[in-house]
Amino acid sequence: MDGISERWNLFFDSMSRWHQFANDLKDWQRDRAANRWTYFLCEGRRRNFGDDSVAWVAREGFAWGLSTLREWMGDMRQLQLELGDPRLAEYLAFRDAELSEFEDSVLPGLTMLARLLKKLPEGS
Repeated sequence: MDGISERWNLFFDSMSRWHQFANDLKDWQRDRAANRWTYFLCEGRRRNFGDDSVAWVAREGFAWGLSTLREWMGDMRQLQLELGDPRLAEYLAFRDAELSEFEDSVLPGLTMLARLLKKLPEGS
């Protein structure tokens, strides 16, 4: 396989991973209810959220998920530069903006929930 084909394959793999994880972050409640253990939920389980996935998402999981997506977006942007396709740059900018809009719509509620959870006694 030549270098350009290899970079396109890397880009496609990176884009697929990013999209699946973004979906998992957006639909974690549905996945948890259906007992679908996505990478996002498995990370919460690994970090020992116990039975309280909501608290983990509010306290740290959502921020971790966003950080992971932003890191992977940086990887895709680097590949896009190597590929030199301006349409990919437009597409990535669109997806990045979409993620920011999602963050802006969810973060205030999760921040408030995390504050309320801090006020509850342990084990509540």
